[in-house]
Amino acid sequence: MDNIIALKNKLLTARPLIHSITNAISINDCANIILCLGGRPIMVEHPEEVAEVTANAKALMLNIGNLTDAHLKSMPISLKTANECNVPAMLDLVGVGCSKLRRRFVDNLLRDYKISVIKGNYSEIKALCHNITTDGVDTRPEDKNLGDTIDNVGMLAQQFKTTVLASGAVDVIGNRQHIYTAANGDPMMGNLTGTGCMLGAVVSTYLAVTDPLTAAVNAAVAMGLAGEKAAKVAQGPGSFHMALFDSIWQLSEADFNLGKVEKVK
Repeated sequence: MDNIIALKNKLLTARPLIHSITNAISINDCANIILCLGGRPIMVEHPEEVAEVTANAKALMLNIGNLTDAHLKSMPISLKTANECNVPAMLDLVGVGCSKLRRRFVDNLLRDYKISVIKGNYSEIKALCHNITTDGVDTRPEDKNLGDTIDNVGMLAQQFKTTVLASGAVDVIGNRQHIYTAANGDPMMGNLTGTGCMLGAVVSTYLAVTDPLTAAVNAAVAMGLAGEKAAKVAQGPGSFHMALFDSIWQLSEADFNLGKVEKVK
């Protein structure tokens, strides 16, 4: 499995176009973190142009955090094109349990199209796995059981024949054959809107140059390490925000050796 340094070198050489249809809250952060990794972001969402853009991209990022009428039309179009053109796609389940609309929309996407990586926090993965209603986009205290999340990741990976990433204090990443945990990160990441969305952007960027499991594991490690580095120099959420991008940009071989990855299965 490639590590974050090998992926960084591949990205800096290839400079792949990453098409993102994401939410307005974190769209700028997602674009910037793609740039920090070596990708080229394009954030096109109009239904009449997404197919053309997706066809020319090397990976597709979909995030349902702030669903709009345009998203409801453009995401299926982009996924259809991605599947036809062998463009890997990442689906971020932000708030999937918050409304019937989100759940129905996600169910239809997963039924009709191939997704390379399904991503969500512990509660979002649980909501999709067990059809549970939630009242927000954060992980609920009652859903923070690592063992249950490992089981849920395995169930969804088998059901949809894909790779699943459940983000939390310990990230859980798995496909039908293997499951890993990644335990890097810092509590400060929870005080900044959009860190989960940025993790999805990292996954999507890595998807352009490697397989889904490698992309998801390394994305969890990269974001966790960057969070740890940023927290050491930050004075609060504002300076942490700025330091997070610098830390992603500066990730080195020495940092990679601090990655806390364990194979569960």
